[in-house]
Amino acid sequence: HTLTGFIQYKEEREAFFKMLKKVGYIVKSKPVSSVYDSTSGDYKRKCNFDVEVSIIALDKLPEYKELVLCSGDGDFVKLLKYIKGKFKKTTVIAHRHRLNWELASTANRVITLESIKTELEKKKGLP
Repeated sequence: HTLTGFIQYKEEREAFFKMLKKVGYIVKSKPVSSVYDSTSGDYKRKCNFDVEVSIIALDKLPEYKELVLCSGDGDFVKLLKYIKGKFKKTTVIAHRHRLNWELASTANRVITLESIKTELEKKKGLP
């Protein structure tokens, strides 16, 4: 098994989630809420999925060989270090511009969403 989590459930992603589950991924989602930022005067999207992902990753540790984390959040550095200390592989998938440098250097492998997009475009023959 490989463990992964996505922040926000969207109906149009349901087929993708089903496919991931079918091949052995554990997929969790959580609604995104809006939090008012008094400094900027704007509402910001907030999910705080860190605790849930960490609990599941630790709880399921004996059941998987690799953790695939779909987040660039530096709050996951300690989790990845712990998991690697248990001789598990770690892969981080994130936007290049939202990828914490320490998280990237801690993971065994980093895949940027931009590289996935480029690879898919090559396979489709797009410029």
